[in-house]
Amino acid sequence: MNRGFEVTAVVRHPEKIKIENENLKVVKADVSSLDEVAEVCKGADAVISAFNPGWNNPNIYDETIKVYLTIIDGVKKAGVERFLMVGGAGSLFIAAGGFFGPQGRELRVPLADPKQNEKIETFEYKGFKITNFEMESSALAGLSRLMGHKAMTVCMVIANRLIKEANTGYKNTIDTLIKTVLDRI
Repeated sequence: MNRGFEVTAVVRHPEKIKIENENLKVVKADVSSLDEVAEVCKGADAVISAFNPGWNNPNIYDETIKVYLTIIDGVKKAGVERFLMVGGAGSLFIAAGGFFGPQGRELRVPLADPKQNEKIETFEYKGFKITNFEMESSALAGLSRLMGHKAMTVCMVIANRLIKEANTGYKNTIDTLIKTVLDRI
């Protein structure tokens, strides 16, 4: 906003937004309503969604999937071509073999390829190596392709399980990541 971007924050509880900026417009809307999403997105250059139905919601999985499909359809209906979902395992909440597999863990079903991590770690293309395999991104990429959407995910490495290191200051750098992505898409 300080760089001149006009931002519309779509929220459930506008009274909780304490930021004041001439480039900020706060709108109360129900993002589970296709028409409300489409209406609030009309004319936007890009949409960033950080939807979360609430950590204590007993139906977090079902509601997340249902509402994100509505948000995606609403963004598309509004004619917005750039959509960025900000979230992670908590927001996507995929607790299936596809999520735990990259961690080398089995859940109910044996891994389809027990050597998957080894293959990823040794893969190299023109001197480039995969340093992070983002589990949520693979699910989002597959879902968007199945639905005929153009989508991308941008991830920040928070923990390197291989060398057992974590970036404890990641929350301070996520804003820079979002700004960089928006400048380049």
